Amino acid sequence: MQTIQTFKVDNTIRGLLIGSATLAIEDRIMYSRPVKMYSGLNNPIKILCFNQDQKLVDISNTAIQFNVFYPGAQDLIISKAASVANSNVSLGLSQVTLGSTDLAGLTHGFYEIGITGTDQFGNVTTLYIDDNYGSRLGLELLPGPVSADVDPIQLTFLSTSQPQYGNIAGIKSQNVNLTNTPRGNTNYTIQANLVQYTGDFITQATVVSEPTWPSDFGNIAVSSYANYTGPIMETVSGTFAWLTVFLDGTGSNGRPLNYPNFAPVNTEIMCANLRC
Repeated sequence: MQTIQTFKVDNTIRGLLIGSATLAIEDRIMYSRPVKMYSGLNNPIKILCFNQDQKLVDISNTAIQFNVFYPGAQDLIISKAASVANSNVSLGLSQVTLGSTDLAGLTHGFYEIGITGTDQFGNVTTLYIDDNYGSRLGLELLPGPVSADVDPIQLTFLSTSQPQYGNIAGIKSQNVNLTNTPRGNTNYTIQANLVQYTGDFITQATVVSEPTWPSDFGNIAVSSYANYTGPIMETVSGTFAWLTVFLDGTGSNGRPLNYPNFAPVNTEIMCANLRC
């Protein structure tokens, strides 16, 4: 019989939080172990705050912020506030958990961690978290033992025959923010089930950070259908900030998709999803 031995190892970061209470730098962190995280899982990370005398620091008046950067760069990828249980305040212990949603924008590889503490007066102090008074600690993101696929985004449609849309006949989906999709990903797939649809299925996108439809959007894919019923798949490529889908045709019995006006249309476009 084959036996697999497993070990539970906590990700614990020891940070040197230098304050005015202890002026002399007597000790520094002896060992600093890089942090390993796994995609598709919740990755809890404990943060222990010590002073220069290697004694635990009361952090009841300190907000701990956990940040992830590209190696050797100032580009902030993830920033998350650490939580502190009341019983752990005097022990200098806080915790942050990075789940699959937090890590969805990262590819597997190496990154760096930086941690700060902000006191009640708004003063920001770095935590020295490596063994040479450095403010960065290595982080390695590895494939986890479970699927790390991000759930598809369900598209919902509203009539565009409204003043704010310029009374354009048709329906459009919500604007989907693509800036939080995995970095380096430029492929997007839209799936929809059409019912007796005649007209164009138009995928639009923009690089404007806060866009207005339709003026800031341009067509990136247009497919035409005639009385079509069934599933469709549209895949588009490019680097965009926002994406939306617009349909200008008619549905069952030739009725406009925006009938009745100003109402969601769920009978003509069933289960429309975007996969990033």
